[in-house]
Amino acid sequence: MRKRLMSSCFAVLCFILSSNAFAAFGSNGASSSPVFFSAGAGMSMGTLAASNLNLDSRSMVVYGLNSDLGMRFGSLKVGLGVDYSFWMQLKDPADLGGTNAQGKEFSLGPVLGYDFGIFNLNVRYNLSSKYTLDKADSSGNKVAFSSPEASFAVDVKIPFKSGTPYIGLHYKSVKYGKMDVGGTESELASGNELKTSSYGASIGFAF
Repeated sequence: MRKRLMSSCFAVLCFILSSNAFAAFGSNGASSSPVFFSAGAGMSMGTLAASNLNLDSRSMVVYGLNSDLGMRFGSLKVGLGVDYSFWMQLKDPADLGGTNAQGKEFSLGPVLGYDFGIFNLNVRYNLSSKYTLDKADSSGNKVAFSSPEASFAVDVKIPFKSGTPYIGLHYKSVKYGKMDVGGTESELASGNELKTSSYGASIGFAF
């Protein structure tokens, strides 16, 4: 899985740095278009915890892909944002009571952004988010978490030139209120929700 992910990130990076990408997303197109779009790949450091599942807080490394699409109203931007990420546990399960919280997270929601000229600020409220553990439980059931509460993401994109590749910083926090085990969904008691948070850097293109 790690090799496939790294290959995908490398492909995105090659596209970003290619001359065709610079030509397609030139500086003239960005300021005049009423539509905005961005796509990128990033790496983050994160933490994950769910006390009701004996998943004590642990450090994770996160690799992800993200994209935003919407309309521009002057410097204001309104649209929809998505991200898909792979969470990898840094410590061996044997060092964490035999538990393994590696998994995949997919989130989407409305985005509100503002172009300050030298950088863009985007805030996304995740209306939908799901975290699926890679490892099944002792009965062989897949385990997933959903129904995000107080879930949001913030990112700052710094373009090299208007409409061209950017470097960015981002932060994301999700608290999941439900757990699905083998197709049976249940509410998580207050204080026992699965919580994920991450911060890191990304590279991509935007116009």
